[in-house]
Amino acid sequence: MTLGYGLLIDLPYPGHNSAKWAKIIIDQVIAGIGIGPNFQSPLIALQSLVHPRDIATATATFGFTRNLATSISVVIGGVVFQNEMKKHSAALRAALDPSTAAQLSGGSAGANVGLVAGLPAAPREIVRRAFAQSLRTDWIMYAAFSALAVGVSLLITKQSLTKTHEQTRTGLDAEKRKTLERANSERRKRESGPPREEV
Repeated sequence: MTLGYGLLIDLPYPGHNSAKWAKIIIDQVIAGIGIGPNFQSPLIALQSLVHPRDIATATATFGFTRNLATSISVVIGGVVFQNEMKKHSAALRAALDPSTAAQLSGGSAGANVGLVAGLPAAPREIVRRAFAQSLRTDWIMYAAFSALAVGVSLLITKQSLTKTHEQTRTGLDAEKRKTLERANSERRKRESGPPREEV
């Protein structure tokens, strides 16, 4: 994933002199091969490290954390992209009419990307370059995050899996039974009193 995002940093846009479809496709395939295993592997690692009775809780927490992180990532990526597009607003205003420039700069740039194809050749090149340079900053950020994740993954300890089956009872009935057994055990200890000393 880190390699794929790193390769996307200099991804050429269609119409650019260095644009080669082979590179565009291969870079995305490499990134996809890196992203794919990150869906299931961390969950398997997590489930192998928690007690069987906590697997449901760990899985739910993992799903919640992943969804929250995905949402935050989309927002951060969007903000970085919008800020970068604002930096190109002067060049866009010089090449386009004011209404089109306003639609293709800042927060509305991502929503109006379909307008680019209908522009004349020279302004279209300027807009595509602005989009490519703004996305480049996003790819740099995501490559840095994924490189950090590689470093963090080195801290995961080795866990030997066992074939021994351990039956774990979960649910309210099982918890009530455990609580009752614990209470009975403590009551028996109290009733037996302190051990007698022999004279």
